[in-house]
Amino acid sequence: MNLKQRLKEGVPTRALYATAYRGYYAGKRLIAFLAVRSPRQLAKYFLARLQNRLFDWRNGVVTHPLIEPDRLRMESKTSQLANRYQGVNERLFLSILERHYQAEWQRYLFIDLGAGLGKALILASRFPFRALWGVEYSPLLCDQAVSNLQTFQKRHADFPPWRIIHQNAALFPFPDEPLLLFLYNPFHGEVFRDMITNLTDRLNRCAEPVFLLYIQPDNAQLIPEEHFRRVDGSSVWILYEGLASRASP
Repeated sequence: MNLKQRLKEGVPTRALYATAYRGYYAGKRLIAFLAVRSPRQLAKYFLARLQNRLFDWRNGVVTHPLIEPDRLRMESKTSQLANRYQGVNERLFLSILERHYQAEWQRYLFIDLGAGLGKALILASRFPFRALWGVEYSPLLCDQAVSNLQTFQKRHADFPPWRIIHQNAALFPFPDEPLLLFLYNPFHGEVFRDMITNLTDRLNRCAEPVFLLYIQPDNAQLIPEEHFRRVDGSSVWILYEGLASRASP
């Protein structure tokens, strides 16, 4: 519906102003984004966006939107510690898991902390995990993630058991079983710190193995070296192994 139609049909003036306001600032953000990037960086960015849309088209899901924290429908304090939602790069994620694949993963529970729209869970289903869990605090993202996984499951009868858990990751109780945890830079500050504290308690409580895959590791300095050994990584991802459980009696 164009502006003239909206006016003709009596769309409230406040809604029109709100739409114009969002459009104006979206345009400013786009101009600022374009101004600080080289042609090569822009080509890489738009290629990634195209690949994300193709992923959605192939699988009948919606994971490609970029969603700012203030649109995630969370309480203000928590949204201030959340990062923008964006789906993980398919090629990068799969290449890391293929590189470190272990036959015993069939015993492991894969947990995506800050699961967003569930893309990582869909990708992780290519590996023989016992089950797939996504922990997400935004009700908006939770609802769409459930819809995505239900759609994907209908197309793939061998899809493993899965859950989307609506909870703050800082308060999530890590289960006492083999775990592969995944983070795609979903949050920072005290949420990240409290999550790591809870995970360290889990390591001290139970000797079952824990691995943590962290892509875009902006808060790696908050991960204590005495409890998490760096197994592999690069400038854009790190794989850790939990160590505290090894010292448990």
